[in-house]
Amino acid sequence: MNIAKVSRYALQCWRRGGVPGMINMARGYTTIRSEPDIVKYHPLSIIIEPTTRCNLDCLMCDPALRSRTKQQMTIAQFHHIAGQFPHLQKLAIQGVGEPLMNPDFFDMVDYAKSKKIFVYFNTNACLLNEKNCGRLIAAGPDEVRISIDGATKETYEHFRCGAVFEKVIENLTRFTALASDSIHIGVWFLAMKENINELPQMPELVSRAGVKNLYIQNLHSWGKDELSKSVVQDMGINRGGFAEIIAQTETQAAVHGVTLNKVSDFSGQQTERGCQWPWFSTYISVEGCVTPCCVQGSNPDIINFGNIFETPFAEIWNNKKYQAFRRALKSDSPPKICLGCPAYGTRILM
Repeated sequence: MNIAKVSRYALQCWRRGGVPGMINMARGYTTIRSEPDIVKYHPLSIIIEPTTRCNLDCLMCDPALRSRTKQQMTIAQFHHIAGQFPHLQKLAIQGVGEPLMNPDFFDMVDYAKSKKIFVYFNTNACLLNEKNCGRLIAAGPDEVRISIDGATKETYEHFRCGAVFEKVIENLTRFTALASDSIHIGVWFLAMKENINELPQMPELVSRAGVKNLYIQNLHSWGKDELSKSVVQDMGINRGGFAEIIAQTETQAAVHGVTLNKVSDFSGQQTERGCQWPWFSTYISVEGCVTPCCVQGSNPDIINFGNIFETPFAEIWNNKKYQAFRRALKSDSPPKICLGCPAYGTRILM
């Protein structure tokens, strides 16, 4: 059990929900330990997708996701969803699109913060200009994650098609300076065989931009053979292997005062499940579809348990589809969408 995280959640539950909030939290942690088919508490953490529009056309995004209908969630729809989670403590406002593409995004953050909810999101930072920096800081998210998948212009722009490396670094540096210590800022590096050799250069890069947190995450293949060839495992990666690259990166991180965090299991041996998503969280797409998580579940055409704009979440949370998914995830034959997921072996909450 992560004591620090439990303590933070407990304090938030008390501040926002008082005794009912604490009771709900206790039920939640009991549920996470027992993993029943029917969950008898309100989720403490969810993800809401504000848009499927994006200003980039990244190579590692699954074509099926890029082909989803481009639309944006309205602030009224956001309020409708958030209102169904009375004990919500942590909210990610992000999805397959770029959050800053939604003109209501800053109001969404502001609304959630007014409810004392911990708010975070991922961005490619291309739209984080001076004006948007000011608006974002005023809205007050707790954490902002910037995606940068290369330490050089050539590598970064190869993957993030449509982005300009120098502009992104300029935006990141400005935002870090303006935000000071009021927002936790981290750079997220999506590790692939084609960019992993540049990982040791990343601590210096992020340090120059004023960032002290670097995260490394494995690529999800989405079940596609063409993408699985790029997934990083613990052996046979370019020069020297992954372990050596990590050791070099840790050395550089120490030199530049940067904390390196490995988010994924890179061993390729994820036989023991750690994921507990369907017992404590959910992902709600821009269309209102309730899906199991932010990875393969972010495509409602592949899997969804119902639409929150048509059916109350309380009814969807324990319907037959959700219960069947929970049973399958606990079994020796997990759902097909979970195979190869970089978070399958990772316990996110406990």
